[in-house]
Amino acid sequence: MTEPEREPRHRLFFALWPDDATRGRIVDATARQVRAAAGRTTPRENLHVTLAFLGGVRESRLAPLADAAGQIASLSFDLVLDRIEYWRRQRILSLGPSALPPALDELVAKLQQALGACDFALESRPFRAHLTLARDARAPRDVARDLEPIIWRVTDLALIESITAPQGSRYTCLQSWPLVPANPG
Repeated sequence: MTEPEREPRHRLFFALWPDDATRGRIVDATARQVRAAAGRTTPRENLHVTLAFLGGVRESRLAPLADAAGQIASLSFDLVLDRIEYWRRQRILSLGPSALPPALDELVAKLQQALGACDFALESRPFRAHLTLARDARAPRDVARDLEPIIWRVTDLALIESITAPQGSRYTCLQSWPLVPANPG
């Protein structure tokens, strides 16, 4: 077995990682819909928007990964979460924006470019901004798909590690990089 094969791997992804107050607003605003879907509720501390899933990354690749993320200059933005969707095939209840802010599209494009330049393989499916609220959910009946908008001021890009345990996955923010403050007005 060669050295890189024995090297520890970390299951990683880049994400938008909400602060505790934003997480609280999300949980409060969607509690009725999540209960109605009767699935496995995403733990409050795991709520996030995945930007790029990397999978198992060798430990020696962590520094180049962090360097690449540190080179991304993208504006901070407001993400308006106002749409609940049920994904029938995946049996997921999700929360997302009805419209993507241009700064989020730009951040995803810059992140994909930076990761590609470092030879990180990315998923080929198009980016779809969402927070998974529940898995193994059933289609909620008579539950409004639109809700009072939750405005989340996104100010950084985060590198998250997923650690699988018998009681479920636990996500930990390994590092974050600030986005460039947008000029007000």
